[in-house]
Amino acid sequence: MIVNAIRAHLAEFGIVTAQGPRKIVEIIGRLENPDDIELPSFARSALLSLAAQLGSLTEEILRIKRQLMARQRQSQASQRLETIPGAGLITAMALAASVPEPSVCKSGRQFAA
Repeated sequence: MIVNAIRAHLAEFGIVTAQGPRKIVEIIGRLENPDDIELPSFARSALLSLAAQLGSLTEEILRIKRQLMARQRQSQASQRLETIPGAGLITAMALAASVPEPSVCKSGRQFAA
């Protein structure tokens, strides 16, 4: 959401950026240099505020991901579930947490229901 907000606000000033988080990081670096991109000071301040929020969220997501990975290392069920094609860390952890004993289901269909 914040990435799209930054792109939209820049577009209001005629600055079109490519999609994707990497391109936003590049443009944020350019925003920090007042000589690189010409913007009113209030707009630059607002965009840098959004950039700070994005940085904070990125750090928080990494912190949570590290916690999940540490818990996943302790759960054999989660490690096995993660080997299923298409199941990643979060899906494996959610399944392992919500289905403590899969043998209570008579079939895969009952489990899915």
